[in-house]
Amino acid sequence: MNDFEQNLERGLHELFDPYLAEQPRPWRTRPRAGVSGRVAGGLGGALVAKLATGAVIAALAAGAGVGVATTHSLNPVDWGRAASRQVQKAQPQVASTPVAHPVAPASPNRQTPAATPVAVSPAVSPPAVPSSLPTVNPIPLPTVKPTILPTIP
Repeated sequence: MNDFEQNLERGLHELFDPYLAEQPRPWRTRPRAGVSGRVAGGLGGALVAKLATGAVIAALAAGAGVGVATTHSLNPVDWGRAASRQVQKAQPQVASTPVAHPVAPASPNRQTPAATPVAVSPAVSPPAVPSSLPTVNPIPLPTVKPTILPTIP
């Protein structure tokens, strides 16, 4: 058995020693980065990403805070309605000219007065009504009735 182990060890050395003796080529090494690569990666890149994310979150929180403060509601739908009302109030109203109603031509045998007043009515625009949103009823939650267990004598 001793000869077998020595023969096996010698064969393995003959097979693997040339591969273990040579230096492995650096085929998976990363090329050296320039100045821009060093700034974009590493600690600087992480710091910039954190600052940008924090600024975005702060801006969103400020917008939500303004929406809550103006509408006194946490519902974003109410914020949208309030904004649309403000836009409708800020739009200039187009002044319309009064429209004269046409008068029927006088028949030849009928006497027409010297001056017939023409009725003039201002154009009335319908009031701006915000679009109605569909109502959503809450989902009924199932309830479990307590079961009365039979007593065991």
